[in-house]
Amino acid sequence: MKDYRWTMRVLIAATAVNLIAMLCMMSTLPDIVPGHFNIRFEVDRMGSKWFLMIFPSIALLVCAGIALEQRIRGRDYANNRPLTIFAGCFAAVFVLLGWMSRALCATGAQLGETVTAVPFDLAITLGISLLMVVLGNYMPVVQRNRTFGIRVRETLESEEVWRRVHRFAGRTYVSAGLLSAGCALIGYFSGMKWLELAGLLVFALGGSLIIWVYARRVHAGLQRGEGRK
Repeated sequence: MKDYRWTMRVLIAATAVNLIAMLCMMSTLPDIVPGHFNIRFEVDRMGSKWFLMIFPSIALLVCAGIALEQRIRGRDYANNRPLTIFAGCFAAVFVLLGWMSRALCATGAQLGETVTAVPFDLAITLGISLLMVVLGNYMPVVQRNRTFGIRVRETLESEEVWRRVHRFAGRTYVSAGLLSAGCALIGYFSGMKWLELAGLLVFALGGSLIIWVYARRVHAGLQRGEGRK
């Protein structure tokens, strides 16, 4: 079995270099930068530039946490591959968000001004949509555990429920990610900015709710079947 722990070490090194690079670039920004935008991408709050360090820090911490999990479980742990894929995609999204945020701050926009030079909203929605598609693709191969996957009471109690729910979740997340990406592109190029966020929330949260309901139905169905025996 391939040792994915080496891949995680590469990811940790890459995210650490990214954090250092972001830290080095902080000197090129003013102390006070745009800190928040409304749905029309108008600056509605100013803040310290150091909030930008949140993005590379999260990427590094998630990779380090998953690497620790793999070290504890060993190289033969069945979920090493999906965990590594998740870590890589998650880190890529947060690295992208970090540098897109820096680009926004570098525009020099002031309170009340609208920023249009950086398609930050599109990057967020497409990044999260891509993450859902990748996660959905690997959901069916995730083995039952208590740290990763659809961890609700029904799936943790039954191997059969876990298997069925993760197969269903894979299809659901891939579909939700593609539909969310479609809404993001339509919303961005048509000028309907609300559609980008609405599509992401509806399909991401709606997909998760559907999976939870499906898990309860499968669990109840299996219990009824066992009760007839």
